[in-house]
Amino acid sequence: MNQDTDPTQPEAQAITAKRNFLAGAGWNALGRGLPLLLALVLTPILLSQMGVERWGIFTLALSLVGVVSILDLGIGASLTRVVAAELAVGREDRAAAMITTALAILAVVLIPFTLVAVTFMPAVVDHALNVPPALRDQSIAALRIMVLTLPLVVLSAALWGTLTACQLFRAANLVNIPVGIFYYLGPAIALALWDNMVGVMLSLALLRLVTCIAYFVLVWRRLPALHHWPRPEWRNARSLMKTGVWMMLSNILSPLSLYGDRFLIGALFPLAVVSYYTTSFDLLTRFWIVSVSVTGALFPAMASTFSSDPARTGTLMRHGAALVIGLLFPACLITVLFAKPLLSLWLHADFAEHSYGVLRILAIGIFFSCSGSTAGSFLDAIGRPDAGAKFMALLAVLFIPLAMLLTWRFGITGAAVAFALRSATECLGRLALCRNLQPQADRDSRIIGSVSAMGGLILAISIFVPAGIMSFLTVLTVLPAYLLFGAYCMFERHERLVALAGMLRLMPRRIGASVS
Repeated sequence: MNQDTDPTQPEAQAITAKRNFLAGAGWNALGRGLPLLLALVLTPILLSQMGVERWGIFTLALSLVGVVSILDLGIGASLTRVVAAELAVGREDRAAAMITTALAILAVVLIPFTLVAVTFMPAVVDHALNVPPALRDQSIAALRIMVLTLPLVVLSAALWGTLTACQLFRAANLVNIPVGIFYYLGPAIALALWDNMVGVMLSLALLRLVTCIAYFVLVWRRLPALHHWPRPEWRNARSLMKTGVWMMLSNILSPLSLYGDRFLIGALFPLAVVSYYTTSFDLLTRFWIVSVSVTGALFPAMASTFSSDPARTGTLMRHGAALVIGLLFPACLITVLFAKPLLSLWLHADFAEHSYGVLRILAIGIFFSCSGSTAGSFLDAIGRPDAGAKFMALLAVLFIPLAMLLTWRFGITGAAVAFALRSATECLGRLALCRNLQPQADRDSRIIGSVSAMGGLILAISIFVPAGIMSFLTVLTVLPAYLLFGAYCMFERHERLVALAGMLRLMPRRIGASVS
């Protein structure tokens, strides 16, 4: 039968997209999850080796790279769309030309910015950060090294976009696992050999260089057309950046809203206070492994499905959100209920006393941030990143002043409240945009919004649950009730029946195995 008229083609494409999404999400989770386990073990060791003030410098340096990585101009995500489209029609030469064009654009932007940032770093340390005089020279050198790695970070992001378009999740994450492990092990070894922040930053710089080279080798092997290294086609830069410019705006506003609060805290309070906030925040951002893993695989799946069957794109978004919420809500609920004992066990009691309240509030914000991530990918997949960027700009106008006010008035607790409010607004607002821009996804968006709002409300109420037996009872009763509620809402009746039938087929095997 002719492929163009085959009625089963959209369904087959949807099944393939769903399989690619699940496989990609699994590899993404593995590539980020294994290093996370080591990070949980090594963070207390690094904190002990550095001390609270140097730890504050370390977290600020990592945040600095996160903020200035906005200079990728949205090209990483834009490149995913462009390369995937070219490869889908067999135009590998065009895909290779777009890659070299993207790398050339990034080089033109990054080289002068990096030189300027390195030159003015002493002024930043002296006038923008509350750094003790004894740590001034060490801080300047460490931050300069981190800025010099910025081109590697941005180029790696662009190459990752290409690997995503090529569906090379397995190969890319087999690189991420050892690199991610040494991302935490390297600083610990460096401090053992040389008790100076410069050694720590040099170890991270080396790892970023290795990552960039490894990604490039994978792309080089996948696309033989790159072996001739096509000349950058500047006339095509406009088409490459047409989508990327809106993604760039989101890339500017998102890091500013995520990391700007800690720079504000660093300007208003001692570095020890920065550590109490950033350590709690950084611990919870590990939960983003779930949403990043899912959306990283969901984006190309939705983009390929949207052209043939827009209605199924909304279904993919709903299933992706169900996976994120189902994995994340238990972790957030346990964090809210047991924040103080968990921090005491992980770090020490004094640190927990200062930061457990912040950790609870931030957990609510992280839940909303992750729950709305699939909606953001949906907007990009249907070719409307402009809507998401404009909404992010509106959020910045509203919440940056609010964050400044609450931080100045209530300290790190106020900063955490501002983050939670912004994340909830961002989640529900993105879903509203999905409904308005793609009516076929109206029901899917409403379901995700309802389940997310209910989860956030439960987490907020759980802050007031007394410690001890009541916390354990809450986990045993509220958690399964919410997960059942979410599964009932998120999945259609036939989807629930298929899942139930699968479990029933497995039960006799398990029973037989246990009897034997």
